[in-house]
Amino acid sequence: MIYVVATKKRPAIVLEALATIPHEVCWTSDYKLPEGWKALDAYGSLVQNQVGALRCWRGHQDALKRFLESKNDAALVMEDDAWPNTPVWTTVAALTMQLLDEFDAVSLHGRAFRHEDFDARPLDPKTLTERSVLVPKAQGQTWVQGSLAYLIRRDAAERWVADSYNGYPSDLYLCNRHKFALIDPSPFDHNRTYKSLIDCPTPVD
Repeated sequence: MIYVVATKKRPAIVLEALATIPHEVCWTSDYKLPEGWKALDAYGSLVQNQVGALRCWRGHQDALKRFLESKNDAALVMEDDAWPNTPVWTTVAALTMQLLDEFDAVSLHGRAFRHEDFDARPLDPKTLTERSVLVPKAQGQTWVQGSLAYLIRRDAAERWVADSYNGYPSDLYLCNRHKFALIDPSPFDHNRTYKSLIDCPTPVD
């Protein structure tokens, strides 16, 4: 099942692409930081808009909670500003699903990463998709903005849901708190038409 992390503060662009595909939309609440909350010192400089980062984090948690209410063993989580850039994106996702026997989570989209930090292998033996699986040379020590679209196992989702936001953004949590891999090139674009709550001023509620 596909779970969409969405906010009613902007159009959910991806829903047009999912019009004929089963999915659930998880509308993120206007979560607020607890009074006196402070990011851990090591993470305080990672994002400027902590309210937006919290809402992104909690939005992913809410989607994962919905997944855990199902009987499915894995989920495809997508943010509302993901947009498929190839008609075979569902094939890429299906092939990627097989990697969850080896990895906790596999991102279908990555930005701001260095290829030299990864080992690469073909996604499928016949290279029909012309995609590679990138595996960090040092698990837990990589930098990928990769929470736009990812597949995740039930046990990994359970760990995320049990955790709490401490200033470490969703993108980095995904790639460093799980045994992680990345599909490249991505079958999705990050449609920035309406910006993102994590990197623009949060509207007054």
